[in-house]
Amino acid sequence: MADYKGIKGFKVQYLSADPSNPIIGQTWYNSTSKALKYTMYRSAGWVSGANYPVSVNTMSGAAGTPTAGLGFGGYVSGPPGSTQSAEYDGSTWTTAPNLANRLQFRAGAGAQTSALAVIGESPVAQTNLTEEYDGSTWTAGGTFPATGNGGAGNGTQTAAVVVAGSNAAEYDGSTWTGSGTLANNRSYAISGGLSAPQSAAWIAGGYVSPATATEFYDGTSWTAQVGTTLYPTAQGAGAGSQTTGIQMGGGAPGPTNGAKASSFDGTSWSALSDMTTSREGGPAGFGSNTQAVVFGGSNPGGSTNTTEIYYEAGPSTQTVTVS
Repeated sequence: MADYKGIKGFKVQYLSADPSNPIIGQTWYNSTSKALKYTMYRSAGWVSGANYPVSVNTMSGAAGTPTAGLGFGGYVSGPPGSTQSAEYDGSTWTTAPNLANRLQFRAGAGAQTSALAVIGESPVAQTNLTEEYDGSTWTAGGTFPATGNGGAGNGTQTAAVVVAGSNAAEYDGSTWTGSGTLANNRSYAISGGLSAPQSAAWIAGGYVSPATATEFYDGTSWTAQVGTTLYPTAQGAGAGSQTTGIQMGGGAPGPTNGAKASSFDGTSWSALSDMTTSREGGPAGFGSNTQAVVFGGSNPGGSTNTTEIYYEAGPSTQTVTVS
């Protein structure tokens, strides 16, 4: 004789928060967000996200995480440089307060509510400016040791390291101090952002010879690494730590390189599936090789405002929607 569960099934769990470690097939109602959710197995790959507020390239400005990110600067239209910034909550972009300076090719570091925008190119010349964001206002910070653009940043607002050409410097929240000599001087490279701390930063690719070189920073000195990127990465986007790095786009000319992505484990780079959109000229991103967000950039067809999200294979929480 059939029992109650066999006839009616199990009750849906009623929870005030999503479970910390749900199993495949688990279903629940989140009473806080008022959403019905379930867990499924997701294959590794890219999915489309919400569009950035404007089509933009030559970004090089991003901070935060896949669920609390920030984009800023870049080229939108008119004179080089933009004061645009926007916050990302994991599903939606919201326009944020404008930067004080109209610049493109900025280096970014820090969190969504404690970010850094460093150096960059104005309509007139390269700059040595730093701006700090507290979640509501951009204000002037310490002066970078040299003018430059196309920089790459790692760390937090009060413990960052930024590389631009032959210049590498640490920031303590108010003052920039030289951080040693690079093994390879470079510009327009990729680096780890918030996910790579100041004392364990990394940088790869860019306009350098060899164009695929990767370097690590230990808080004192820069060291060339064995692993080399699979693709030219100049004006691409990067994120992650020294052992969870990800490369997204870059490598002009040609739209084929612009859609490429790869993963770094601290020793070698491995190919990931291609992005849907080619992003050769200055996309930006944040996250790691387990989950990353990339947005903006350009290809022969022009600038884009599209966002893509990378997920590694594994359990994924989904929300049931009714249209």
